[in-house]
Formats: sequence, structure tokens, C-alpha cells
Amino acid sequence: MSIETATKSEKQGAKASLLSNVNFAQIYRKYGTVLIFIGICILASLLSPTFLTEANLTNVLRQVVVVSLLACGVTFTSSLAISTCRSGRCWRFAV
Repeated sequence: MSIETATKSEKQGAKASLLSNVNFAQIYRKYGTVLIFIGICILASLLSPTFLTEANLTNVLRQVVVVSLLACGVTFTSSLAISTCRSGRCWRFAV
């Protein structure tokens, strides 16, 4: 019986040491956005039977394309403004 108890306590100690090595804050900082996105998708698919249909996913992708193109344009414009100011010629851009 003492051998079984020792192996159980060793297993619990090994699990505790594995969990103590995991830094949840670092994982959340690194993968937090992806985990939240996956959680929202799972929640939406459980609450609405039409969430994972082809028509809905196509609609979502069409809406995301517009926002993504706008974000790329803003990023390009911002990087252009920063690069022209660093070269010594600061242009005034309408923001």
C-alpha cells in the first residue's frame, strides 16, 4: 500500500511541477487573441444553428475583406508618412 501511495504522490508531484512551469500570462499574451476568437466561434456555433452554414461564413468573409483592405491602406499610409519624416523631408499628410 505504501508503494501505491508513493507512486500516486509522485504522479501528483509531477503534474504539479508541469503546471508550475507553465506561465499562463505569457501564453495569454502570445495566443490570447486566437483563443478568444476560437471561444467566440464555439459559443456562436452553439447558440445559433445557422452560424456554421456556407451562406453565413461567406457573408462574414465578405465583411472581413472590406475591413482588412482598409486596415492595409491605413498601415501603408502610416508607414509612408513615417518613412518620409525620417528621411528629413516631413510632408504634411491630411489625417
